[in-house]
Amino acid sequence: MRGAGPCFSSGYDLKSDLGANQPYFTPNVGLQWARHVSEGWMSLWDLAKPVIAMIHGYAMAGGLELAGACDLAYAAASARLSHPVLRFAGLPDFAWFPALLSARHAMELHVAGREYGGVERQPRDS
Repeated sequence: MRGAGPCFSSGYDLKSDLGANQPYFTPNVGLQWARHVSEGWMSLWDLAKPVIAMIHGYAMAGGLELAGACDLAYAAASARLSHPVLRFAGLPDFAWFPALLSARHAMELHVAGREYGGVERQPRDS
């Protein structure tokens, strides 16, 4: 999976009507969007064939969550990965970061909104 333009994905389409045409029913309690997005990510996660994310340019917010739903993710050296809304909004809709990143990297992403480059490597957790 890769982006068709200058980036993998700059995130969610914030101009869309988040309540329209959702394929899953969720009671109207304020969590409809999170359920809709999480079900979409899980449909990728559950595929029998491996899904590989080829990240170039930006992978931000929902775009980074999309990459996390893939079995493998490879980033170009110039890639920029971040989830800036986490600085003030708490948890992402698809919270895979603590499971797939080192504890330190996940914390820096969640709490500090840190941006990562495509050439950074994760240290092994002890």
